[in-house]
Amino acid sequence: MKNIKQEYTRTQCIKTRQVTFSFILLMLLLPSILVAQRTITGKVIDAETMNPLPLATIANKDTRGGAVSAEDGSFQLTINDKTKTIVVSYTGYFTRTIKLETTLSNYTISLLRLQNDSVVVIGSRNSARTKLQTPVPVDIISVAAISKEVGQTDLNQLLTFAAPSFQSSRQTVSDGTDHLDPAQLRGLGSDQVLVLINGKRRHQSALVNVNGTVNRGQVGTDLNTIPLSSIERVEVLRDGASAQYGSDAIAGVINIVLKQNRKGLAGNVSFGQNSTSYPKDYGFSQLNHTDIKNVSITDGQTFHAGLNYGFALGRKGFVNVTGDYQSRDKTNRTGTYTGAVFAPVNGANKDDSILNARGLTRNNFDMRIGNSKIKSGSIFINAGYDINADWRLKVFGGFSQKNGEAAGFFRYPSSISSGAGIYSSEVFKFYPNGFLPLIETDISDYSLSAAVEGKIGAWALSLSNTVGVNRFDFSVDNSINYTQFAVTNTPQTRFDAGGLQLLQNTINADLSRRFNVLKGLNVAYGAEFRIDRYAQRAGELASYKDFNNTSGAASGSQVFAGFVPDYAKKHSRNNVGIYLDMEQDVTERLLVGFALRYENYSDFGSTINYKLVSR
Repeated sequence: MKNIKQEYTRTQCIKTRQVTFSFILLMLLLPSILVAQRTITGKVIDAETMNPLPLATIANKDTRGGAVSAEDGSFQLTINDKTKTIVVSYTGYFTRTIKLETTLSNYTISLLRLQNDSVVVIGSRNSARTKLQTPVPVDIISVAAISKEVGQTDLNQLLTFAAPSFQSSRQTVSDGTDHLDPAQLRGLGSDQVLVLINGKRRHQSALVNVNGTVNRGQVGTDLNTIPLSSIERVEVLRDGASAQYGSDAIAGVINIVLKQNRKGLAGNVSFGQNSTSYPKDYGFSQLNHTDIKNVSITDGQTFHAGLNYGFALGRKGFVNVTGDYQSRDKTNRTGTYTGAVFAPVNGANKDDSILNARGLTRNNFDMRIGNSKIKSGSIFINAGYDINADWRLKVFGGFSQKNGEAAGFFRYPSSISSGAGIYSSEVFKFYPNGFLPLIETDISDYSLSAAVEGKIGAWALSLSNTVGVNRFDFSVDNSINYTQFAVTNTPQTRFDAGGLQLLQNTINADLSRRFNVLKGLNVAYGAEFRIDRYAQRAGELASYKDFNNTSGAASGSQVFAGFVPDYAKKHSRNNVGIYLDMEQDVTERLLVGFALRYENYSDFGSTINYKLVSR
């Protein structure tokens, strides 16, 4: 009898717990139950063909739910009052965000195809080959569409976000590299990427990256001299192409296709800035950080404006003009300097008492670690004219002007003592609290390309000449030449440090023809002659001279000594290249290709590159 009572009591306890648990669960779920739910249906289709798109993803942006479209493109999705938008995506198509309406329960959603079937200029010399048919991987990036999504105003940063194989990182405290972002393709060097505009070789920058930066010792192409508003699309060939385009196309090829619209005005204006906060020491002490405050910073204000206008040139031609302006303020993410600010007094560090007496803190001695200050403007023109039914003239070119400002290492009073040597007392009179020297750049870029394209019998012929010039001039401000100041007692703080210049001229002759062999044989061959000229301009005398070579003090303008006359010379070389490129469609499902290129450089010899591809 006792066992029966115990079992009955145990059963009652279990039931009581179940009721309690159910009640708690009901209370937890009650808010979501009370939210009104409804079901929407719809169909996902191709915007051009109206064909259904199966396995498209329909995501509930607000509640993290979702659905997948069926074979006929239809879908069914349960939503509630919290759901305001859904996101529809499909591989190879632009993603759409749909704002839901309370009175509508059935949606037909059309998606616009990415330019996967566009005819590409690179990767194949078959004029009818599309991206999906090329034997090598080619990315097609629509600049207008991508720029709205990533919010970038220069080409380097846009490609970094849009193309996984492309990487460009801004540098800091790196002399001229602060003003020109080094770029990489497939992790290889800047000078191993060939850049084309409308299929024609683009010249490189005059700057050699000499500091401890990305691609040290190499020269790259300044993509930011090309305004985004002038670009229709960018083609990125993610494969070695030395046998097709030149021995420097080791990492691949980037081809920039300019706009050709004949009518219409388009413009864009944007503004942005960085806002952040981080802990910073406002105290005096070198060792005891007792005054930590959370400092808020707003900097890096960027303004960008672009304007593109196209108009017809009679009935046979067009002209497309783009103007672009960008202003980017500096950013700074430096920490508090914890080293010795002033030289020891009687062997003891007296930083705290000196700072206190002068009404300063360690934050008055900050370096500048972040993006440089940049102001740039550019204008680009792309034009074409049909001479007759068989021949066409193409011309494009542009001008870009960019001015930059970046900082070097802070010259603390403690370091002036060792750098200026016996002249430190004179320098202290002029810079009692040290100084932060600035490197300023004046970068000019010019380019012009002209081509005549037509037919000679069954052969397609293209003759072109492309010239480009990049000038990179340096100035140093808020600086000093220790030896000059002490000997001449002249407080010169600004210096012309000299400059660099690169000129490149390229002449091309290309022929191609398609033969009816099997499913089609495309044969192309041609020649290229290129001249590269590099020049260095010496800085003013005070920027590099040691006015007293027995003092032991650092000579030249601090942070960036000017170029000396001994190296201010002109250098040139030429390159001759010939190539053969063949593609055979064996069947509709089998393509094989072969390319061979010979090049001879006047200064170091020749090279032969070949390539065999199939798909």
